[in-house]
Amino acid sequence: MSSKKLAILTSENGFTLIESIIAVILVTFMMSGLFLAWYVVERRDRNLEQYWQYKETLELAYQITHQTMRAKAKSPTVAVLFGGQGISFTGTDNNLWNFVKDGNNYIVTHGGKEEILIPNICNNALFALDGTKVDITLGVTTPANWTGADDLNIN
Repeated sequence: MSSKKLAILTSENGFTLIESIIAVILVTFMMSGLFLAWYVVERRDRNLEQYWQYKETLELAYQITHQTMRAKAKSPTVAVLFGGQGISFTGTDNNLWNFVKDGNNYIVTHGGKEEILIPNICNNALFALDGTKVDITLGVTTPANWTGADDLNIN
């Protein structure tokens, strides 16, 4: 009886063709699933990275506008331009400062220099004067592949 068990355990029969095919198919499905999961996670991370870049651009432009106005604007010289899409003031340096939405760009000009603060994605720039208080609203279009909330706005 023990020689019979030994013969079964030491049999040199390999996998059958059907077993081999099934094993290859299972391994292929597992590898495909892993690659698909990696692709989905990588794509989501790319979308999230672009979203954060847009958000940081918006916040930086807002901070530059806010701090420049606080530090340099002479109160009686502040004027809203283009139906609220821009603001102009004479700075303490006696230069004329303009913050304006021009197409999809948000631009600051002063002392003959022009700098684009939000390039190609600015969809909103509104300024309103209320006495000595200036309300600033800036917005950017979210990335085309972003599935989250609507456009980003800050005010």
